Amino acid sequence: MEAVVTVTRAFLPQLLAAGSGALVNVASTAAYQPVPRMAVYGATKAFVRSFTEALWQETKGSGLRG
Repeated sequence: MEAVVTVTRAFLPQLLAAGSGALVNVASTAAYQPVPRMAVYGATKAFVRSFTEALWQETKGSGLRG
């Protein structure tokens, strides 16, 4: 989770300043359901999905593609 936020923080301002580009984060289907015996894995994938969806909403109209 820390890496996703750190990389996003590093590149998002440049993408927004350019008015174009794409930010791609990859999770898995584990983001949508509990994962027995892999709780941390499932929780981190849910974080990536939620974080990315929130960024998509926050950057609507900026030229950034999702």
